[in-house]
Amino acid sequence: MAIITKHDEAQSVERLLQGLIKSQGNNERRGDDRVEISLAVAIVPCVDGDPMPDFAFAAFTRNISSDGVSLVINRPVPSDELIVGFPGTPMTFVLAKVLHRDGMALGCSRLGLRMTEVVDLPPHPGLERFLMQ
Repeated sequence: MAIITKHDEAQSVERLLQGLIKSQGNNERRGDDRVEISLAVAIVPCVDGDPMPDFAFAAFTRNISSDGVSLVINRPVPSDELIVGFPGTPMTFVLAKVLHRDGMALGCSRLGLRMTEVVDLPPHPGLERFLMQ
């Protein structure tokens, strides 16, 4: 499955993340600060740079900044590259790199991600369950 990159990746990611923060009623003016926000997101693991939508799962954000996000996940992620699907119609997908992993209780982990670029994922049955109705 190929990923199609959109133009102005860094600005697109920053606008997306700041828009998500504002949509939750937070009036934080400094874009680089972390904003505590819990959103349900879709996680699409990547293997050797290829998205694996059949293995997509849901996770929750802990906080968001203008270039990254902290997630809480309940399963191992074998790669340092993920695609994060943010809620909306249509869902927005962002390629991300894992910067750090911290173990938590009950088999959960906290991931620190650097968001790198907004991407288009072709329609796939593995992603349909995450689309908002």
